[in-house]
Amino acid sequence: MISVAGYNAGLLESHRDFHDMVVRLRENIDRHQLSPFLNRFNFNPDPERCWRQVEEIFAVNNPRLCAEFARQFCADHDPRTAGLKRIKCPNLVLVGEHDIYQRKPSEQIARCAVRGTERILPSNLRTYHRE
Repeated sequence: MISVAGYNAGLLESHRDFHDMVVRLRENIDRHQLSPFLNRFNFNPDPERCWRQVEEIFAVNNPRLCAEFARQFCADHDPRTAGLKRIKCPNLVLVGEHDIYQRKPSEQIARCAVRGTERILPSNLRTYHRE
């Protein structure tokens, strides 16, 4: 098994031109190992912004930033959910239908919280807890 940092070190070594890498990734998204995560950009109201962010992160050529990016998209999130068990009242977790960046953390918070319920807000409504 390779770590995220190891994966990204290899990625950085083998792909020096990150713009071309992102172009090839977009052209062959269904065959790429990150496709379950990156192809969801098309559900975002501004998918081009999402792809620009990916390219900016890769272009910095910093393994630490690339590893953090991959950790957020590919690994199970750890939002320090242990404290959620101490909350005794019902928990309602809201996430926007097109808010793909927060889907997985929202699901985990709802799952870990006592009497947690996740609701997906339809249309272009978004949650703004990090913006």
